[in-house]
Amino acid sequence: MNLATLQDSVFLHALGSAILNSLWQGFIIWLIYETINISYKNLSSIFKNRFSTLLLFISFIWFLITFLSGFYTETNVMAGLTGEVTNVAINSSIQPFTISNFISLAGNSIPYLSVAYMLLLAVLMLKLFSSYRYVYMIAKTRLIPATYHLETFTDKVVRELNITKKISVWISKKIDVPATVGFFKPVILIPVASINSLTPHQLEAIILHELSHIKRNDYLVNLFMSVIETILF
Repeated sequence: MNLATLQDSVFLHALGSAILNSLWQGFIIWLIYETINISYKNLSSIFKNRFSTLLLFISFIWFLITFLSGFYTETNVMAGLTGEVTNVAINSSIQPFTISNFISLAGNSIPYLSVAYMLLLAVLMLKLFSSYRYVYMIAKTRLIPATYHLETFTDKVVRELNITKKISVWISKKIDVPATVGFFKPVILIPVASINSLTPHQLEAIILHELSHIKRNDYLVNLFMSVIETILF
């Protein structure tokens, strides 16, 4: 790997700067959430969930803006600097330790921080992809058709909620808690244990709960949140 190429990479400098800035940006976002949470203790759990989701999206957008701004700035700076950057780096390496030298060294380390970040991000994204692939596999294997009562009840509530998506209900042997998989064609999965231990009214409550998630598009929102949380660690 050519180290000089890393040092001259505008992308790596901008990404590293955005990563470092995300630390204090995340701290500010956290302070806002805690301030609202402490000031208004009677807030509902739904509001807290939506508010935290909004703040997460804001932090991601802030990260992107910081990166794009840094990329634009670094492009202009690098365009005006060629051999000067190399000369300064060589001269500073033989000078005694000073704050300015430390700052220069930290700046030169930013591209390596970006490379380490991208390697870790690739691993985390692979794990996230594997997890969602496993979830989809569960939604297609060892399934038992739901009872006629659950199917008719689901169809009835779907019409009442004006949900236009094709929704199917299945009994699964591979899960322990109810779940909904998929966005375009959602599949509601109910554990076998629930069928054997819960009353029809309790099963209906489960269906209602899962349909409310589908109505709010929570599956897609949660997918985006998982990706954002992976990017921001």
